[in-house]
Amino acid sequence: MAEAPTARFLRGLLTGFALGLPSFICSWGFGGIRKSAPINRTAGSLDGESLAMAKQVKFTLPPDVLAQASSEFAMYFGNAVSSWSHIESRLYDWFSLATGLPDKMARAIFFGARGFATRAEMLEAAIEHTTFLTPEQLNFLKEALKKARQYVGFRNKVAHGESVLSVVQGDNPRAFFVIAESKTLPSSAVLEIKDLITAAENFHTLSNCLATVHPWLRARNQNLKSPAECLSLVLALPNEPNDKSVPTAAKSESQSQDGRVNKKEFRAQQQAEKKPPSEGGE
Repeated sequence: MAEAPTARFLRGLLTGFALGLPSFICSWGFGGIRKSAPINRTAGSLDGESLAMAKQVKFTLPPDVLAQASSEFAMYFGNAVSSWSHIESRLYDWFSLATGLPDKMARAIFFGARGFATRAEMLEAAIEHTTFLTPEQLNFLKEALKKARQYVGFRNKVAHGESVLSVVQGDNPRAFFVIAESKTLPSSAVLEIKDLITAAENFHTLSNCLATVHPWLRARNQNLKSPAECLSLVLALPNEPNDKSVPTAAKSESQSQDGRVNKKEFRAQQQAEKKPPSEGGE
């Protein structure tokens, strides 16, 4: 038996459904048809005006299917968000080292900044003038911070997007959550659970490398990857965290043949790579 088109509706409606109510009313009259995607129909926010415009379709979803979808989404969503938080924590460790400030003061300054973009800029300013880091550490940290800047946009989509339940009706109904951008619902491209899984893996690799190269950990564990190995891992990470492809690992333009950092080129590259304020997340 052929499956009916997939319908989407907002996560906000699920407060009651999570208790086991099996019947749903989905609105899709003003949504678009995504011809190239496996999910065909999209439901927007069900406010009063939208309900007046929309076609209503009633369908039934077994409570255990909804419960499984909710648990699965919560696990992978939480893992991705938690993995990103480890990146920011490890960047703080480097900020503390680069400034030489007492921990309480360094934390108040770094985490007192609103949004990732401001914290990244403070760390960049600190490493530009620090005398506490070696050229090898500086070069690694520059590349790691560059990668974190590339990843923060995805993190913001996950944290601030609209979580939406997708339902496939049929003899064996299925349900799963996706994340869409709130400002462009219902026709925006979505992030699926596979995107969260891949991103969490890449977030973990980045945060692990940031921890491994830090001298505090290296002084306490002699069985760690070398800074050069960690730099290679960071350079091999994809430019988008949910992308499984691997970019060509080019040599850093600010790195000379002897491994030292050309600070003049480094500062110029920093200015060129800075993103507009919209990249910052809270």
